[in-house]
Amino acid sequence: ALAKEIIPLIIQKIPSIENFKNDDIFSTMSEIATQKDIKTKTLFYVMRIALTGLEVTPGGATEIAEILGKDECINRLNLALKSL
Repeated sequence: ALAKEIIPLIIQKIPSIENFKNDDIFSTMSEIATQKDIKTKTLFYVMRIALTGLEVTPGGATEIAEILGKDECINRLNLALKSL
């Protein structure tokens, strides 16, 4: 249920991140967590699973997002949202 709330927020914010690098992605996602009163680790956990399909990955959610790029992140997040 929480994923259905979190994923759309992430999808909305991604286009506004000009410099799509780990630090900027991390700070933007942290802002979402703070604004919505969600633990950052919960947001990143949902984001990681939505992007990779895996609970555990070698890199963090924002590092993976940087590697995938904006468009692929949005595609994967939308697919994850549809499967909920």
